[in-house]
Amino acid sequence: MWWEFLGPQARIIGVDMNPNAKKWENGGGEIFIANQADEPFWQEFKNQIGRADMILGDGGHTFE
Repeated sequence: MWWEFLGPQARIIGVDMNPNAKKWENGGGEIFIANQADEPFWQEFKNQIGRADMILGDGGHTFE
């Protein structure tokens, strides 16, 4: 779905706590398994990925 909006050259990356989310990589995206509240994860993510043009979030499920 996202490639319809962003184009075929888009690099689409997901972050989820559930290791089962890796199954969605079959569609051509990339999935990182992590807690979105984990600040060291985001630093390493930034080091690996570099600059992002857009970040979409579904919101946290806790008040952290």
